[in-house]
Amino acid sequence: MRSITIAAGIVLAFSPLLVSAQGRMGFALGTHLPNASCKLESDYEADMIAIKKNSGSTLVRMYSSADCECVPKVLAAAKAQGFQVLLGVWPDDKVSMTLDKYALQTGIDGYLDQVFGVSVGSETMYRKTFTGPQLLEAINDVRTVLPKGVKVGTADSWNKFADGTADAVIKGGVDFLLANGFAYWQAQPITNATRTFFDDIQQALAHIQTVSGSLNAIEFWVGETGWPTDGELMVSIFLMHVQY
Repeated sequence: MRSITIAAGIVLAFSPLLVSAQGRMGFALGTHLPNASCKLESDYEADMIAIKKNSGSTLVRMYSSADCECVPKVLAAAKAQGFQVLLGVWPDDKVSMTLDKYALQTGIDGYLDQVFGVSVGSETMYRKTFTGPQLLEAINDVRTVLPKGVKVGTADSWNKFADGTADAVIKGGVDFLLANGFAYWQAQPITNATRTFFDDIQQALAHIQTVSGSLNAIEFWVGETGWPTDGELMVSIFLMHVQY
């Protein structure tokens, strides 16, 4: 999934290897208002004020950096409101990749304290846009335009981290990985949604830890999850961190 305006969130804390965990919650933001116009800095500030007031969270996620020229606006808002931003790159085609790289290269100067990191791609392996090695190449390409120390990773469906598809990415030195898990799309009844979600995420984390050879070399996040409130409309996207 690419973006929404504001999504509800929950905190996650678990470990398949029986080590203590601490969760951190964040919210995904879209770049447009309901009337389809691009958000201004003041709109992002309003989002952040509402998020902090209602959840205490000070972390938001974006899916693209060039869309609506969002980087300088959301980072300025983050600086004003004491937030950090997980910025995004949409690498699916050369045009969006080039535009997002340029937006990062020209837009984050002066805001490094507000940049939590950069996520390159969203479910690109799930959609078979990239293989693991191809995605790693895109991630490393984005690194070349970022200041030293900015964390870089990617987001994908939990099963791509569990079945070996992402092994090249896991071994390639990424700083974080976001796993998406939707029991709804696995044809599970809502009564089994929580059990399915935790089982899926544990499988992904266990494989990442095995391949990386470490419990904490790679930060592991839940990137998205949720349940539709009507028909097939997925309205809840969560950004959660499991930290060891």
